Amino acid sequence: MNQTPLPEFIYHLVLKFDFLQQIQSNTYTPSRFSEDGFIHCTNGEDLTVLVANDYFSKATELLVLKIRLNKIMAKVVFEKPLPIAGGGKSHLQNENLFPHIYGSLNLDAVEGIAKLPKINYVFHFPKEFYSYLQFKEGRV
Repeated sequence: MNQTPLPEFIYHLVLKFDFLQQIQSNTYTPSRFSEDGFIHCTNGEDLTVLVANDYFSKATELLVLKIRLNKIMAKVVFEKPLPIAGGGKSHLQNENLFPHIYGSLNLDAVEGIAKLPKINYVFHFPKEFYSYLQFKEGRV
C-alpha cells in the first residue's frame, strides 16, 4: 500500500490579534484549543487558501504560519476534517486529510509568518514569509 509522503510544511491560519494574545513564552496555543483539543492546520497552499476563504472571509488581518512539520514537538495526526460551525465547505470537497497538532506549538517550528493578501474579497497565498523575529519587530 502506497502512503502519501508527509509534507515538509503545514500551515495554520490565525487572526493577527489572536496570535499575539495566545503566545506564551516560546509556544503558541490558539484560543479554540480547549474546545477542539488540537490546533487546526492545513496541508498545502491551495487548501490553506480554501480554508481562509471558508472561515475568515470577513477578516482583514489574517496570518498564515508556515510550520516545519519535523520540528513540531507535539503529536501531529493527519485526520479527516472536523469542520467548525459557520464555515464554508469548499475545503471539504476532495476528502483531504488535515494535520492536527495535539498540544501547544513550539515557536521554533514556525519557519515563517505572512499576512494573507486579499484581492477583490478573496484571500490568496502570500508570496513572501517573514521570520518570527521580523514579525515581533512589526514587519508583518
